[in-house]
Parts: sequence; structure tokens; C-alpha cells
Amino acid sequence: MDTGLISRRYAKALARYAAERNEDATVYGEIQQMSKLFRQERLLHEALQSPVLPVEEKISAFSHLSPAPLSKSLLDFIRLVIRHHRESCLYLMFFSFMELYRERHNIKEAELVTASPVAGEVEENLRRKMQEWSGCTVNITRKVNPALIGGFIFRMDDTLIDTSLASQLRLLKSRLGNEPIRKI
Repeated sequence: MDTGLISRRYAKALARYAAERNEDATVYGEIQQMSKLFRQERLLHEALQSPVLPVEEKISAFSHLSPAPLSKSLLDFIRLVIRHHRESCLYLMFFSFMELYRERHNIKEAELVTASPVAGEVEENLRRKMQEWSGCTVNITRKVNPALIGGFIFRMDDTLIDTSLASQLRLLKSRLGNEPIRKI
């Protein structure tokens, strides 16, 4: 069973269904929240895969996990997936849907890692420059990693900009360490 193929097909079906109901942006936001829950809650995986738990209880679990009521499109989709016993692929379906949505709406995800928190205007300037360069809407996720010492690391698709002091020191160490010592 090819879970990638299955998840992509189900994601396409959800994308069409949500678009017909004009709920695709809402479903995208809900799926982003659900994906975070899937990554954080191991019990959710176990509950979904449990053969003992009835279908309706699995479906209601999703409703209770969301802070706001889920859209009809997403509830119908979850009901369909659970009734067809495809719960094991649900996280991959969510991931595939988010990829499809980003492709259709020309959105790129990026990550900015800094040694210390940066001001919002720095992030906004970087976002603006990357949007001009790529021609896409750019969503930036910020992370702080003190091990960088200084500078930043920016990732977007295949683009990596690494100006961190830690990387510069590693590069310098490798260059100095590889050259033979000459005695005069």
C-alpha cells in the first residue's frame, strides 16, 4: 500500500470539496492546528488506530480537540477517512493538503533561526525581500537557537542562507585544520 499515493488522492478530494464550499482557507487553518496536535500528542495516534474505539467517538474526538467548531468540509472528510479505515494515513493526508493549498495559492514556508529574538521589522524586511525575489507569499516561522552565537539561518525550499557565527567558525576550523604545518 502506497501511503503517499493514498494521502495525495484524499488530499486532492478534500481540496476540491472545500473549494466547492468556499471553505478551503478555513480548512487550511484547521489542518495546520490539527497537524500540530498530531506532532505533539502520541495518544491521538493511538486513539485513532484503536480497533476498540467506535467510529463516532473517533470523529467526536476531533471536534473536541479543536478550540473552535470544525468546518463542515473537514468534519465530512474526517468522517470519510475514518469510515474507510484510513486513519493511519490521516497525518499524511493533512500534510498533502497543506502542500496542495500552498501550491494553488502561491505560498512558501520559510524558517528563520537566530541566536536571540529579533524585532518584527527585521522579519518583515526579510519577508518583503524574499517575496520580491520569489514572487510568492512567504510565511516565516521564527526560532531561537543560542548555539548560533550570532547571525541567522534562513531556509525556504532549496534556499539556505547561513550567516551564523557558529558556521563561520566551523568553516574556519576546517580550513585551518586541513592545511599541513610547514616548518621553516
